[in-house]
Amino acid sequence: MNETYSIYGASYEAACVALNLDPIAELPFKGDELTGRQKCSNAHTKLMIINEAMHIGFEGDKDYEPYFIKNSSGLGFSYGGYDRWSTDSSVGARLKYGSYDRMKFAVKQHEAIYNDLLSE
Repeated sequence: MNETYSIYGASYEAACVALNLDPIAELPFKGDELTGRQKCSNAHTKLMIINEAMHIGFEGDKDYEPYFIKNSSGLGFSYGGYDRWSTDSSVGARLKYGSYDRMKFAVKQHEAIYNDLLSE
């Protein structure tokens, strides 16, 4: 993958460097023993910054949004289409990407952060 988003979106820290942000100062909560809600807030902040960095220089619509399905074994990422008669319940991460490949890359690269976002 030779696209620039693979560099800017490689990590939260790399995204902060690309956007000239302080990675610690950007997080709303600091410390080692955070509550689930605090981890969720930090994860949302990290993903918003990563998303912004991944789209540096990108022109166009951001139409691709990952969906996660909660099941008995935990969270599952779903990026397939839905039939009109599907009864699945899913939760959008509200982080849109400029292409299907960008979305897939971001979710796979930052799965642990997405888990913090959706686990509370």
